[in-house]
Amino acid sequence: MNYNNRNLWDLFLQPVTIFGWKNILEQWDNSLVMPQKVQVVVDNLRATSDPDSTHEIPLRHFLDYLNYEEEAIMWFLYEVVTLRWTWGETRLDFVKELLRNHNDCFDLDKTFPDFPGSPRQTQTVREFLQHFLNADEQQYVQIPPVHKNQKTFKTLSEAFEAIRSTKSEKLEKQAPSFDWSAVQKAFEETEEVMPDNQEELIQLQKQNKKLNKQNKKLEKQNNKLTEENDLLCEAVETLQEQEQEQSKAEDNNSVEEMSVTYAPFTIQFNRRGGEDDKVMIRKADDDDLYNIVFMDSSANIRHKVRYVSREQVINYVSSSLRLMRYDADPYDNIQIFIPAGPTVLLNPRTTIQIRETIYDCLESAMDNWPVSC
Repeated sequence: MNYNNRNLWDLFLQPVTIFGWKNILEQWDNSLVMPQKVQVVVDNLRATSDPDSTHEIPLRHFLDYLNYEEEAIMWFLYEVVTLRWTWGETRLDFVKELLRNHNDCFDLDKTFPDFPGSPRQTQTVREFLQHFLNADEQQYVQIPPVHKNQKTFKTLSEAFEAIRSTKSEKLEKQAPSFDWSAVQKAFEETEEVMPDNQEELIQLQKQNKKLNKQNKKLEKQNNKLTEENDLLCEAVETLQEQEQEQSKAEDNNSVEEMSVTYAPFTIQFNRRGGEDDKVMIRKADDDDLYNIVFMDSSANIRHKVRYVSREQVINYVSSSLRLMRYDADPYDNIQIFIPAGPTVLLNPRTTIQIRETIYDCLESAMDNWPVSC
């Protein structure tokens, strides 16, 4: 197969994540010029599908690169299946793993997004797989069955008639004196016309239920954080005082350094056992320079990096957050204390997806770093 070796990923590490795949695919569809981001996926897919290649790229590399976005995964499925049209080989094991372990990331019964060669509105993903995979291949990949959705009605009267037509015969046998008029009257009194975009409303209701569950979970965490907030504030103040005292002993010019106490930007990595690690970033007195302190609670060790630039601070935080994805013994949560801002509790596995927001908050603090009152 023909592919560019310079675009191939390392077999054990693929640290890049690309966002906004719907727009990328639409721009490709409009210009018909394959973007470099798309070319990277195609080259790696060709390399791992080539029977003569030893470049066995795992599916998780593709999903990390595609940011698990629905449009991107639907396009990737299309490329996996259609690869054999040109090259004669494909990775049905990728299709099987996507359908079995990642079917919550995309809807099999949706049509394809816009990209060159896309079936668009003519086929759903399910129909595409059923059409282009033979019986043995379909049995191997195990396409999930169609969920039988309940029939929906625009009015309660329509629902009443459907119930009556399907149940009346059985009811007449079991209860000949059953009075349908009372039921019909109740339906008519409470009849409400459903909106035209009923499917969208149902989808929003499902999302709302999911968000409610997440909200209840966050409320419990927030209650716990509220109770511990005073203790955490006292601990942070104590650590600040200890750091100031240690800096004074290490630096003869400590009088000038202590003239202003800058509030720290703190990232705390929490474990259930209480052995929490902590990164504290504080502005130095010199313009555009910063101090970083890492506190390893399990080893009771403090490491300090002094007088680093903005870029070095961002790179340090970026490397630390990206490492969370590959931690074999991950932290339970990550807590971020923003100077003059809210305290945020994050999931380590999803922190990488919002790291740009974290960088924005850090850069905002750097632009006008708050001081402790």
